[in-house]
Parts: sequence; structure tokens; C-alpha cells
Amino acid sequence: MTVGTATDRVDQIVFAWSDRLLLGGSGLGPVATSLPSDDLRVWSGWLHGGDIAVGQWLDKAPECVAFGALRFGARGDHGAVLRLTPAQDANGRATQLVHALVGPSAAVSPQLALRLHDWPGWVTPQSLAGRGPELAGLHAGDLAARRPAPSAPVDTARLAGLLACVLANPNEAYAGEPGSVDGGLLEALIERVDGAAGDDPWTFLWGAGPTARETRVRLVVSDVRENRRGRTHLGAAGAAPEVERAAGLLAAMPAGSLTRPARPARDRSTLLAWIEHEHQRRFTMLAHLRQILDGTADAAAREYLDGAEGSARLERELAEVDTAELAALLARWRDVEPPRLERTRRALGRAAVLRNLTDFPWVQARIDADSDTLWLDVAPGEAERVIRTWHAGLAEITDAHRYGAVYTALRSRIDVTTDPTIAEIITTMPSAELLGWCALLAEHDDLAGALHFLHVAVRQATPGGDRDVRDHLAANHAFQPTIDRLARLPEADPPKDLYRYVLILGYGRVISDPVGVVSELGAGATAEPLWTALAELTAGPRERLALAAASAARHAPQGLTVALVRTVAPADLIIELDRGVHPPALLDFALRALHAYEPGTAAERGDLREILRGRGFLSSAVEASYPRIPDRMSAYEVLLRLAFAPGDRAADAAAGITETDARSILGGVPSASFVWAVLDLASADAMLHILCTDARLSMHDHGVSGPHADRVLRAPAVRTREPVVAAPTAPPVPPQNAIPPLLFNLPPENTRADAGGPEPGAGQDGEDSFEPVPRSGEPAQAPGWKARLPRPPEVRRSVLVLIIAVLTVLLLATTVRACQAPDDAEPGPAVTVTTTPTRPDRTPPGDTE
Repeated sequence: MTVGTATDRVDQIVFAWSDRLLLGGSGLGPVATSLPSDDLRVWSGWLHGGDIAVGQWLDKAPECVAFGALRFGARGDHGAVLRLTPAQDANGRATQLVHALVGPSAAVSPQLALRLHDWPGWVTPQSLAGRGPELAGLHAGDLAARRPAPSAPVDTARLAGLLACVLANPNEAYAGEPGSVDGGLLEALIERVDGAAGDDPWTFLWGAGPTARETRVRLVVSDVRENRRGRTHLGAAGAAPEVERAAGLLAAMPAGSLTRPARPARDRSTLLAWIEHEHQRRFTMLAHLRQILDGTADAAAREYLDGAEGSARLERELAEVDTAELAALLARWRDVEPPRLERTRRALGRAAVLRNLTDFPWVQARIDADSDTLWLDVAPGEAERVIRTWHAGLAEITDAHRYGAVYTALRSRIDVTTDPTIAEIITTMPSAELLGWCALLAEHDDLAGALHFLHVAVRQATPGGDRDVRDHLAANHAFQPTIDRLARLPEADPPKDLYRYVLILGYGRVISDPVGVVSELGAGATAEPLWTALAELTAGPRERLALAAASAARHAPQGLTVALVRTVAPADLIIELDRGVHPPALLDFALRALHAYEPGTAAERGDLREILRGRGFLSSAVEASYPRIPDRMSAYEVLLRLAFAPGDRAADAAAGITETDARSILGGVPSASFVWAVLDLASADAMLHILCTDARLSMHDHGVSGPHADRVLRAPAVRTREPVVAAPTAPPVPPQNAIPPLLFNLPPENTRADAGGPEPGAGQDGEDSFEPVPRSGEPAQAPGWKARLPRPPEVRRSVLVLIIAVLTVLLLATTVRACQAPDDAEPGPAVTVTTTPTRPDRTPPGDTE
């Protein structure tokens, strides 16, 4: 680095504990420098060999890196910047290392010390080891041009408190504690009062204290009480109102905008007058604006303010004014609306847009309190440029920034669906916040904007959902009011898709516990599209049926529950119903869905037939769910029609369930209700087998033994036409295997549940135990699937007599047809077919025809 003239040169001295000091001797003294020996001797004397100040840790206070700025010479035209760090001597005792930058006070100043707090050129105890005694000279301009790393914004309220103490006693020496006067506050304080308050320069020590009384230090910040003795304490309360006002004004002013007075003020009134002058000078255009609003401005002031230069200055000044003051100016402008000041009005509008962005928490507090808002209408194009420039200058965007940008864009009538800056901002918003904006926009009839925010949220959905979104849905009726409004938009997605979007945001794309979702959403989850969307996202048929059961339990419209059941494939639905884990009431809705279903292909119908046959046509579920026999028969007929698609034998004798199919499904011990349902849908050729099956079951239930039932149901002989032979004269001989008559030990009436009358809990005649009772105020539902199917009359004990009578008629008719052969038929031998009865024990009926 090139060393400039004498006024530009900054030299270095390092003081440390050593046995061989540069000026001779041992102890604390200079060990490295850029000065010649004569100059080093002068500076070492001024700095007391490095002992001019002592770090507070040597007085048993907390260790820290101390720093400071001092003045020397008769006129104070020599300055030193000090940095003190903890160290140890050769015996391990605590001491300090002092690195001093020395030179002209105009260059080596308190401001330089504050700017160099993180300078990498400082020597430390670690870096001193192995270093030679020679250091390089430095250039004051290079050091002054250095900019420290950005620090947190200064708290203006705390700064105003420190300034109030100085303004109340502007010519004193001051003290503070590191906990209340940090580096940022110290820098802001000195930048504002140096050269303006008091005769003495604003020298300081932070984290250390002076060792000699003659060392004049304007401000000492230390945890050691002795170092603070005899000084005015910064932060003391009780300043006069005018002092507090001036301190607030000075704290709000940028330090770089201040013009120092010709000579520092030694009293309070002079210092306050300087601050007021700076305040007025700073707001010259604001003064013109206030005169215009008061009606006292002259033509020249109006013309200048509304010119290019005046409006630009006004806009810059408005950017520095307090938010509350800016809001008051805007409110006055709205009340007065001065004419022929369009450029001024636009400057005010742009200032309002910018303040909504930079101080949105203040704006939001007033919105929530329904107070006057910080606003003045501005053209959307101008507002868009302000937002774009502001956003480009942000190092980091916060929640307040995002809210402020969206709110400001909407207030400015910017199209949030197309603006690139807003698009970039909202993609960083959490999903729950996007839904909140969606609801707010929909409430204010900005449906296009609301839909846009919802679509943006969906694009950032996570696989596991979002807890905040779930809380939002639960607190806002599952988003139903917003979706109802969005559905009015022609280009909006169908309501079911809108509900699917919000469910994906909250719970993910696959939902394993839909009943838990419904429970979490609470009583607000009533919209039918919500339930159907939830069913589509549900993992499997078992969970979907659980959702349908929850719908039924809530007494939802029956059509909704049926629609939920229909989301399950018929094959899966049958398998799940056979498991018997779902509520019995769900069977009724399932049968409604199956009644309306038509298999697409013969192969599909065959698959469903095999599934039903393997599960006994859900006999356990049907028998347990419906006490009344007509209801059971109707249920079985729905399943039989799904499996066979039978026709009506009244129109075609061959239509209906064939005998082969009847034999395949009447195995085991079928219930009477199932047998009669098969009979209702059977073809003509299957009726005899079905009636025989039912007769066998009925006789068994009434105590008739298996062999006797086989005897009764034996098949008729098949004969051909024979010559007429005279009857023998001898009396007929009874056959050898004649069965003697038996006494039937009939069981009590209603032993079988299928035998007839209502069981406990069954409905009265004419009741429909399937149809849920509509809730109060709900329209009656259309007749269910049972009402569209024929219902046989109640069958009681006379069923056996009726079946035997029908059998007798059929057997006689068969015999007569067999005997009435045509006259030209060739006679042939007579053939008699008999059966050997077995002893069935409630076993499947055999081939008895």
C-alpha cells in the first residue's frame, strides 16, 4: 500500500507484554510499529506504553474486545484508534494486547474507529506470534472508504433515549453500560452529535476505562462502576417534553443529511434550535405542501412544488417522514383535493404505495382497527413500477413484505394474475396464507384473483399435507363459503375439483383415514362435492365405505351416501360387505348402488356372479339387516339380477334364471327368502326344481324326515302310450316298499325366521325398513331400489299346503301330457323311473324330478 502525504498517513503500533520491547526494557510496551523510533517514543509516551486504557476484564468484569478513539496534542490535532484484546504474559497472568492506529485527528477519528470494528488487519495475540517488529504504514483514504458489514437496523426509540440525555446536558462527559449502549447505538449517537454538542470532541472507550485522570474521554461505556463515576449516565429518564421531541426528530433524521453548525452548541436551547432548523430544512417541500393544504401557499410555491424538481424533492422527503405523519398528510389531501397539482398528487400516491410496502405492519394495524388507511389512488402502472423497484432492492423478503406487496397490488388495481413481480412474491407464500388471500379476494368478489391464489397454492402442495392448511379448513367451514363463490366464475373448476385442491393441500394426495378428516373438519363439512372429492382421494374401498358409513351416520342426503358407495367398484363392494365390519345400514345404500349398476361385458357379469356365489349372495348380511321377508327377497333379487340379468318368464317362458344356474346357487341350506327370490326370477323350466327345494326345506323345518321328503318329492314315471287292457279282477296288492303314515311332530309356529311373521324389531305391515327417515326440513327421497321390485305377500304356515298343491297340479299335468300321445304313435314298452330315497339331514336337495 502506498503511503501518501503526512496528513494522509496512518501508522500502527502494537503494545504487548514482552521481555524485549522496541524502546528497551520488558513488560507492557511497543513490540511492533510502522513509526521511526523518535515518533514511536512520542506516541508511546502519549499512550503510556499501551497502558492509557485498561480492558474491563482486568477489573474482573466480563471479557470482551474493547475499542476506542482518543485525541492528543495541545490542540487535539493528533488522534489514535485503539483495539484492546485479552492476553496473557509469560507467567500466564491476565494482561492485554493493544493495537493502535495513530495519525492526524482529521483522519484518525471516532468515526474511523466505529467503521473499523470488524477490520481484518487488527493484530491479535495469536497473529502476533512469529510476526516481526515492522508494520506497514496505512493510507487514511483507504481506511475511510471501507464499509463495515451490514448490521441490524438501529432502534430509533432507544437512540432517542440516549440523545435526550445529551441534549439535556450537551457539554458534559457521559457514561453507559455495554448492555444498553451497543456498537450500533454508539455509532448512531456519535454520528449525530459529534461536532454539534459540546466543546470537547466525542472521544470514547467501549469495554475499557482510562487509567489517568488527565486523559479526557467524552464517553466511557464499561461494566466497571469506577469507570463511570462522575459522568452523566446515558439513558436516564425525565427529560423535558421539548427535549424528548427534539431527540425523536434527530433520531429519525439520517446522519448523512445533517449540516453541522458553525460551532458546537454548549447549551440546550442552542442545540434544540439547530435540530429544529435541520428539521425544517429537511422538509422544505413538506412546508410548501402544508401551506397548500392550509390554503396559504402563494403561486410561486405551488408552481415550484408541482414542477419536476419540486415533486421529486417532495417524494424524497416523504420517504423520510414518519408513517403517521404521512398518513395525516394523505388524509388532508383527500379532504381538500387541491386543483391543478397533478404531479404533486402522483408523488403523494407513489409515496403511499412505497410506505405500504416498507411499513405494512403499521398499515395492517390500522386496517384491522378500521382506521384511516395510508392510501391515495394512483395509476396501476405507476404502482407496479414502485413495487418492482422496491422488490428488486430487497436482500431478503419477509412475511410482512409479502403481505404488503399483495395488499398494495390489490389496492392499486394491479392484475395479480399476470403481474410478474407479484407472481414471484406469492410463490414464496405458505399454502395456508395463500388460502387466506383466496378467501379474502372471493369475499370481495375478486373471483379471478381468488382462483389464481388457489391454483398457486396447489402447485406447491406437499405429499404429507400441511397442518396450517388443515387448521384453516377446520376454522372456515371446510372452505365451503369460498368455493361456493368461486363456483359462480364461468372459468372456475367444478366444485368437486376445488374441494380436491384444498384437501390435497391439507392432507396430501392419498388419504388413508377419510373418517378422521371428516371428524377434523367438523360440522362445516356438509357440501356433497367435498365428500365425493374426499372419496376420490381415499386410499381403498374399505376406507371409502367407512366414509360412506360416516355420511349415513350424519344423516346426510341419501343420494350423497349412494354416490359415495358408487365410488367403490361393485366387486370390491361385495367383498367388503361380506366382511361384515361395516354398519348394517350401509347395506341398503350399497344395494341402491348395485341396483343402478349394469356390468359392461358378459365377462364382468360372470366375475360378479362368481364373487356373489362364493359369498352366498351376502346371505349373512341380508338376513341380519332386514327382519321382513319381503325386504330380504328384494335384496336378494338385486344381487341375482346383477349376477344373471334374468328376463321375465311372463313374456318368455325361457327367460329367467335357468335350472342349471338355479342348481348352482341353491346348494347348502339356503334361506326361504333366497329360494323365493330365485323362484321369482326363474325361468319356467327351473320352477319345479326350485319349488321342490323349498318344499324339502319346509318339510325339514316341520319335522319331516329326509327319506319321507324324498318319497314325497319323487319324480313321476315317464310313460308311452299302451294298448288298453282290462283291469284285473283281483284286488291290488300294496307295493312292498310302501311307507306307513307318520305323525308329524311340527315345530311351534315361527321356529324358522323365514317362516313368516315379523320378528322382534321388524316393521309393521306397509313399513319400509330400508328407507332412512328424512331429517327435519329435508325433502323426501325418491323410492329406493326395493320400491321398484315386486314384493310377494307374507308367507305363513299355509306355505306348505300351497307348494304341495302346486306340485300336485304340475305332476298331474305332466302325466296327462305323457299319456295323450297321438293315435298314430307306435306302441312301445312301458318305462317306469323310480328313485331310491336317502336320508338328508338338512343337506342340499338332490335331483328329485
